[in-house]
Amino acid sequence: MGAFTGKIEKLLHKRFLLFFSLRFIGAATGLVLISFQYNQPLQLKYFFHHFPSLLILVYLIDFGYSELITKTNEAISFHFIKRLLYSLGLIILIQLLATLILPVQESFIKWLLIGALFIPFQAFFDVCYRVMLRSGFALHYLLYQLLFPVLLLTTMVVSSKCIDLNLLFIPFIVATVGIQSLFVLIVYNIKPSLFTIKSGSNNFSDSHNMLVPFILKVTPLIIYELASDIYMHFFQVDTGSGFELIRSAYFMVGILLLLLYAKDDRMVNIIKKNFLLVFLLLALASFVITILIVNVKIILKSGLHFNTIQLFSFQMTDIICWLITTSLCAFYLFRYSAWISTSKQD
Repeated sequence: MGAFTGKIEKLLHKRFLLFFSLRFIGAATGLVLISFQYNQPLQLKYFFHHFPSLLILVYLIDFGYSELITKTNEAISFHFIKRLLYSLGLIILIQLLATLILPVQESFIKWLLIGALFIPFQAFFDVCYRVMLRSGFALHYLLYQLLFPVLLLTTMVVSSKCIDLNLLFIPFIVATVGIQSLFVLIVYNIKPSLFTIKSGSNNFSDSHNMLVPFILKVTPLIIYELASDIYMHFFQVDTGSGFELIRSAYFMVGILLLLLYAKDDRMVNIIKKNFLLVFLLLALASFVITILIVNVKIILKSGLHFNTIQLFSFQMTDIICWLITTSLCAFYLFRYSAWISTSKQD
């Protein structure tokens, strides 16, 4: 048994297998969570689908700082903490002004404005995760990736039975921040020195130009949001599966990006030299994931009946949107892999 666990431990220390497993376990356990979200009334479905787009603002606050922490493995600076506090104050001000001045018609947009409170906290968590991954806590993060969607789904299922569905966004936001806070607190209790706050700013503005990394970081979210908005405004979103296809392609980009963040030479070379292969991989994976989401939605709604299983439930507009989105995502990964391999040689 000891020899077996020793082999497993050696495998986990290999970057490729570690990050591949890390992201895939999170994606697999999140499948039912996504299906539950897309099984809600239309306004809630819009909210859950557009919620990841708030990460654009997370990355704006971060502006490449997490990349710097990954590269240098330095302590989190007080300068960054101040930036988070300023951002929180600004977000609250924007929420008040939008509520009082702007005639917001769609309820999901109002919910997203409230959900923006999570942005500074998520920026802090993202930096903490980079510190953990560089400090021997990858296995802890792997376990967290497995448990997070399970805990969040449990919270939402219980909440949906106790409160009005129009208020379901509240436990979703609270749980999203709370579960991450609990995980960071557990790691803090194990090794408090990881979260030492140092004065100064890690020479952030003096020696590192993070504009290009920032642009590369937000591009997948821009593709995701543009594809979603075009689909929402021009196609019948309540009858097609375009949202699921777009989100699945976006998640697959995240899986491959984690491998590139780890600078796995094999993955960098595959993506950099095989654009068609990357496109086919994204297309196949997002198609399969969407089929699973569609069928889990059916099971959650009507129970498991084999005669209701659907292997193909897409309109032509869904297919067109899927192919365009997948092409853009594949081209992004192609360019990103070229950039990261060039930066390694500098």
